[in-house]
Amino acid sequence: MARKKKIPSIDYSIKLIVERITSDLGAEIDKLSSSLDVIGKRLSALEKKVDRLKQEEHWAVVRSELGIGNGARRRVSKDHAKKVILMRLKKAEGEFVSSRELGGPLGIGRATVATRIKELKKEGYKIGSSPRKGYMLDD
Repeated sequence: MARKKKIPSIDYSIKLIVERITSDLGAEIDKLSSSLDVIGKRLSALEKKVDRLKQEEHWAVVRSELGIGNGARRRVSKDHAKKVILMRLKKAEGEFVSSRELGGPLGIGRATVATRIKELKKEGYKIGSSPRKGYMLDD
């Protein structure tokens, strides 16, 4: 007489199936989690890039409106320089703005910015300054 194969119980079979599904799902969840981390990092980098491009676009508009170039040192009229410096200080809304940020779009250096600030002060604008911080328009 042939020997009969033992059939595992239904409960044991269900238990094995559930364990297999759980382990497969755990592995998939781990893969998806790591993929989401990578996507999150890429998204953060893209958001920073977009912010930088928006800032550059803003300054490109300012430069084109005032008829000045892209930041290389050059002669810029006093009136243009003062107008852009004043506009940038107003936009900062009480925050300090460094000489580099003020002079960069104009293509003028730190010393020229300081000279234009002195001229604006003589015209009656209240502009405060602080070492290593920059300039601020006082209301």
